[in-house]
Amino acid sequence: MSRPLRSLLLSLLLLLAWDPGFAATKSARRAEPAPSGPELVGVIGGGIAGTYARLAADLAVVLDDDSVRVLPVLGRGSVQNLRDLAAVRGIDVAFVQLDVLDALKGEPGFTDLDRRIQYIAKLHNEEFHLLVRGHVNRLSDLTGLKVNFDLADSGTALTARRVFERLGLRVEATYYDQVSALDKLKSGEISGLAYVAGKPVALFQRVRPEDDLHFLPLAYTPELQPSYLPAKLTKADYPNLIASGEEIATLAVGAALVTQAPTRKSPTPQRVTRFVEHLFERFDALRQPGRHPKWREVSLLAQAPGWTRLAAAENWLKANPDKVKAYVEPRPAAPKPEPAKPEARPEATTPQPPAKPEAPAPKPEARPEAGKTEGKPEATNGERPGAKPEARPPEPRPEPPKPEARPEPAPETAKPEARPEPRPESAKPEGKPETRPEAARPEAKPATEAPRPEPKPADKAESKPDAARPDAGTAAPAAAPGATEPRPDTPPAAPAAPAGEAPRPATTPP
Repeated sequence: MSRPLRSLLLSLLLLLAWDPGFAATKSARRAEPAPSGPELVGVIGGGIAGTYARLAADLAVVLDDDSVRVLPVLGRGSVQNLRDLAAVRGIDVAFVQLDVLDALKGEPGFTDLDRRIQYIAKLHNEEFHLLVRGHVNRLSDLTGLKVNFDLADSGTALTARRVFERLGLRVEATYYDQVSALDKLKSGEISGLAYVAGKPVALFQRVRPEDDLHFLPLAYTPELQPSYLPAKLTKADYPNLIASGEEIATLAVGAALVTQAPTRKSPTPQRVTRFVEHLFERFDALRQPGRHPKWREVSLLAQAPGWTRLAAAENWLKANPDKVKAYVEPRPAAPKPEPAKPEARPEATTPQPPAKPEAPAPKPEARPEAGKTEGKPEATNGERPGAKPEARPPEPRPEPPKPEARPEPAPETAKPEARPEPRPESAKPEGKPETRPEAARPEAKPATEAPRPEPKPADKAESKPDAARPDAGTAAPAAAPGATEPRPDTPPAAPAAPAGEAPRPATTPP
């Protein structure tokens, strides 16, 4: 290379080295930190109308934070979920049925499945729903008719084929998605619809009474016992399809949350380990109201027979026995159904209102009666020596022994103040005026005198000043018509005769 050419190349290199834009871009790239953020964990569930999709969405809401982010993915069922878990990048965890895992062992494409798949947690049981048209009343009525088994790669399709084969029932299987199958069932294009999903399934809420559809019961026979469990559907699960008090017998199969087993070349990813820790630590939040009811049936200590638990999950359970105790027993769906306390409050107050009107009831009755009965005997007390018999009231004193007519002794207590000789009448009992002690009165009083416990006649007597009368202590408040005013030298009236005796005759002084 010639000398001028070398100089030219050297000049070009110097220009590039001193370019400010180039230098700034290079330094900026070197200064950029490594990207940081939550690690993504893909969780594949099921169809949009099924339970798996709802459970995967619950995981995303509860577990997401700065270190882990759950990405729910819609799936085509348990069989396809296992394929996607093994082949699709970004799928780390999958929902599957346990009977599907057992059925696929040794099948083409699933060799050594028990060594390639491990479970994180054994989940809830999923019920077998068989919805049929109104003319189908028993399983034998479905023979030769069209029954939808969901998509061909779904867990429902595998379970429905196994159940119908064991029961010896031959039907024409169709493989529509469940949303389309329900519309075809309503129109009569198919006669039945099979769906394995945890109750309550949102799809069946679209059924109305006029659609003439109902669930067909499935008996738990010995042929089904090795792989399935007995279950039932009630009105609480599907109020639009099941009557009150009715139970539909059916089958159930367990579900599990699985992942790929670690190997020497590919250990368990750190993101999956964090997912397991978040799931177990926050599991109680999944059992709270607002999440799918099936979370309340899950026990983290439950095992899937014939399958191995992931080491990260097993280690966490052993290292946290105190936290696991709270998850051993499934939480009931409705733990507080006691509304007895509000009912006790109104019962305690009910006896109080009737007690108020009863207290003043006798008062108004006693006042008018006292006025009627007391006015007449006072007229007899007005007799004085020398008074004409015509002045007496036409009627004799009526029924003196009536204690209930004399409840108030207020006027009697006021009379002794004006009497010259205090009498012990104020200490007498209110309702028994006839039992006055006779010894307290002087024997010199010859005139007859009736007892005076009456309040109202006394009020009339108080209107006249007693001080003007020398015998104010024995004067009656009102005299009978035609009676003369008593003289100052008139002797006091004689004490009243005891009850049951005739009154003493009046004596006239000489």
